[in-house]
Amino acid sequence: MRTKEFIARLLDFRNEIVIDDPHSTFRPEVAILTSFFKFPCNFKNNTCAGYPNLRANEENRCCCHNCGNSHGHFQRSWPASPKLLAYYARKFNPVTGFWRKNKGCILPRHKRSLVCANYRCYDMLEEFESMNSGEILNLHYLIGEYTACRGRYGTRDGQYRKDFIRSEKKLQFAVDKFMWDRELYYDSRTEELLPVTEKKIYDSGWVSLTLKGRSGTVGFNHGKKWIDRMNAKIEYPDRISKNGTKYYER
Repeated sequence: MRTKEFIARLLDFRNEIVIDDPHSTFRPEVAILTSFFKFPCNFKNNTCAGYPNLRANEENRCCCHNCGNSHGHFQRSWPASPKLLAYYARKFNPVTGFWRKNKGCILPRHKRSLVCANYRCYDMLEEFESMNSGEILNLHYLIGEYTACRGRYGTRDGQYRKDFIRSEKKLQFAVDKFMWDRELYYDSRTEELLPVTEKKIYDSGWVSLTLKGRSGTVGFNHGKKWIDRMNAKIEYPDRISKNGTKYYER
């Protein structure tokens, strides 16, 4: 599909908004971390093979069956980058979205919406919990909370906005902590998750990182309190739910 046609479709269909939204579900640095999650779904060729009879008319698309109508579940929030919009337009099919027969989703994980990258089948919660650590369960839940709040963010209800801002802060802390503990760094220029080979922390709060396969260093300064929070040990719960959904306050 041509870029102009794709943008016109976004604006016309369910009034999707094309803006450079800082609160977007286009969060490649978060979506790529879901590659650490172990999903119990039965996939073959990146396509759900668990519901051949239930979804026979959907060619086994299962959770991807609404990709075309939802435009990849980006929840009316798109990056205002001509290059990225052209990329999604080229990949988009008006009927199946970004799904293809015998291939599944043709978008790399970091290019998918957080809704898609984080999705697990509703009835496989216990299996998902048994396969993943508490830290991953916590991150999985917070991504879900963030996307749910983002879906309501456009309303005029002030409480929804407060809930969203709160969920965003919680998610950002969980993402920072996840990468800090695993000594990883996301390079937004190359869209890669890189191992950290050396980490230097200075009294001023400055952090210098040496990355595998890269010359030089990258640095940032979020303050000493941020470093203390990153170094703090957290006891994560080993269940997402018990007789219902349990909220994690972090």
